[in-house]
Amino acid sequence: LDLHLEGTWPHGRLAALLDSMNRVAVPGLTFVSAAAMPADVGSLTAAIAMSTYMATLPTPPFDVSLGRLEEGVRAFLAAPVVQVSRERRGRTRVVDIRSLVHELSVVGPQQIVLELATGIDGSVKPTEVLAAALGLSATEAPLIQIHKLGTALTSGLDPAAGAVARPRTLTPAPPLP
Repeated sequence: LDLHLEGTWPHGRLAALLDSMNRVAVPGLTFVSAAAMPADVGSLTAAIAMSTYMATLPTPPFDVSLGRLEEGVRAFLAAPVVQVSRERRGRTRVVDIRSLVHELSVVGPQQIVLELATGIDGSVKPTEVLAAALGLSATEAPLIQIHKLGTALTSGLDPAAGAVARPRTLTPAPPLP
C-alpha cells in the first residue's frame, strides 16, 4: 500500500501511524511495517515483482488431508498450462496462470506457501492458484485464510530497502482460528 504523506516521518511517527492504521483496520488485516521513502521514489506498488503468501485452510469448513494437498500441489506444478476464467465488466477471459507461480509448497497439514508474480506482465491471486490446484469451488476459495509474508521488487530487494526511516517491524498477528 503506497501512501503519499507530507512532512517528516521519523521512526516514532511511523510507529504511531502503524498503530493508528491497525486500530481502524478490518479484523484479520494487520499492517506490520511502514517506511519513509525519499521524495523522488516512484510508486513501489508498480515496482513489485513478487509476493509471498501463507495460505491456511481452516477446519471447518475444509477437511483436506495432507496427501490431498501434496497431490494437488504436485499436479499443479507439473502442468505446463493451468487456465482459469476471469470475469471483468461482464466479459470472461481465460488466462494461463502457471507461469505466474514461482513456488507452491505444502508446509503443514493445512498450510501452503505461495510465491506469485505481481506486476505489469501479469499477476495471480492466491485463491486462484489454490482453487486450481485443489479443485475448490468459487464459494470455497474465499474461505481460505491468506497472509502476505513479503514482497520483492524487480531488483529482488524488499520494497522498503531504500527507506530513509523505518520503525521496528511489528510481529504479525497470529492467524485467525
